[in-house]
Amino acid sequence: MIFTIHKTCLQIQESDRKSGRQRYFLLLTATPWNNRREDIYNILSPFISRPEGFNDLKFPPEVSHWFQNREIGVENFTDNTELFRRTYRDRTQTN
Repeated sequence: MIFTIHKTCLQIQESDRKSGRQRYFLLLTATPWNNRREDIYNILSPFISRPEGFNDLKFPPEVSHWFQNREIGVENFTDNTELFRRTYRDRTQTN
């Protein structure tokens, strides 16, 4: 089921990009991550409709690029311990 939801979110995201629409998502999940950082990337990626928002949060510019290009994103995001921890911490805390 998660793959269907993931695919649907990616389709919505692509449609929004083409039409210039900006949509906000609220991610609530009980999906465990099995000690694989790629799981966190997979959980977050369809819900990041504005990857350049990482720049607004003072993340290095490459992080925005990583969430726009899965092939390089998974490898770089999951290998960079400092940025992974910061992203995980900042995106999972409640305000």
